[in-house]
Amino acid sequence: VRELLSDSALALTVHGRRLPLAVELVGETQHQANKLGVYVPEGRLINGKCCYRSVDASKKMMLWYVPEMGGEWWLGNASDAGQDRGFLFLGGGAAGRTPDVCRQRWNVFPGGDSNFVAAPSLRCVGGEQLDDTDAAVVSQIMRASSTLQQLVLRSVACTDKALQLVADGLGATNAPVSVLDLSCLGHVGSMVAASHRLASLLCAACTHTTLTSVDMGMQQYYSSSAGTMFGIGGEALLSPLCELMCREGNALRVLKLGGNGAWAAGVSAPLSKALLSRTCVLEELDIRECALACTDALALACGVAWSTMQLLTLVTWQMPIDALRKGVATGAPVEVLPLSTAEEIVLHELRKPAEMTSL
Repeated sequence: VRELLSDSALALTVHGRRLPLAVELVGETQHQANKLGVYVPEGRLINGKCCYRSVDASKKMMLWYVPEMGGEWWLGNASDAGQDRGFLFLGGGAAGRTPDVCRQRWNVFPGGDSNFVAAPSLRCVGGEQLDDTDAAVVSQIMRASSTLQQLVLRSVACTDKALQLVADGLGATNAPVSVLDLSCLGHVGSMVAASHRLASLLCAACTHTTLTSVDMGMQQYYSSSAGTMFGIGGEALLSPLCELMCREGNALRVLKLGGNGAWAAGVSAPLSKALLSRTCVLEELDIRECALACTDALALACGVAWSTMQLLTLVTWQMPIDALRKGVATGAPVEVLPLSTAEEIVLHELRKPAEMTSL
């Protein structure tokens, strides 16, 4: 902290406090809720991977990896460790990854003769948690610094209060902040409260015309949450970003909002309008998983076609907008086919200027 307050730091990467290398299974489920909690490394390998034991010794529960189905993580009795049996499992396609970074869905065994059922609200949390006390220190650091250029909160879990403290510090600093990395940020509170605090944080960040990159991809919610981040009311999160894009002299060139589920109808309207602004200098936009409605996709496509955009991601294909606009690229690679409706609409709109020029 003293070094940062001495005004010599250019980047502030925030780390929280957690049990070393621990993971935690959190969320809500009607079945096997007593199996949730913190798991720490056992100190041995099972099927070539680290395994974890519950910090509550009375549970005699473990979490382990099995290579079947492309890799699965199972939670069950310690006596079954290493086998594809237990009370919960995460799979498949988890090969090479620890359970906290896997994006597959958890499944839970209800008991009796029933089959496993999906448990979409369950999450395996890794990394660290920023408590309110440490968040106050982070806020103090930002207020005191005049050289800070990057704020990184990647994969850190925050309470609503902690996030607000960070927002307050970011809004008060005179430093030339250029990078805001909130990717995989974990939210301990509800989605509604988290969205409110995120909007506050973005408002603070967007007072800095020096801001060049914002990454808000794959937000993680550890309590039960209905809907998606850019569902109904999601405009509140986009508004400060769009206002910055329309501000004279802004430098925002990279905006990553993908991996946060489907967007509600009309939510993308401020973004589409901002792309048409003469002050917009955005070059890369990632809104994967947005599942835009046709009318919203068309409005976005019009903005993209006449903007400074070079790269756009709507699903998995990172569309080379500049190359498509100039006719250097004509279509999508085979591995990303078939294209989504939104991608088809954007592709069609990008071809229009070239066709009109040739006439």
